[in-house]
Amino acid sequence: IGGFRAEGIRMLGTLKLANPTLTDAENESVRSVVITATRDPIIPVRQGAVEALGKIATTADIGLLAEIAKRDDGQSGYRGNTRYPVREQAEKAIESIRQRRQ
Repeated sequence: IGGFRAEGIRMLGTLKLANPTLTDAENESVRSVVITATRDPIIPVRQGAVEALGKIATTADIGLLAEIAKRDDGQSGYRGNTRYPVREQAEKAIESIRQRRQ
């Protein structure tokens, strides 16, 4: 189920980008759902939310992403190589937002 939810969150980001005619209320609704998903207990859902934020967020969201990059506790690992995929995705999202500003 987490995989489907993660993909759904990613699709919300794509939907927002593909529909420039969304109303302000619709845009805010998408953003709100994505931000809420950054606190989901399932790692892939949080990772999908952070990925979507990298596409749709503004500089106002960098603080949230920076906090996620520091504190998200979701781990994955193989043979002693511990990774923090949500943190890594948050760092990518911040970089994406900064590149769009230039």
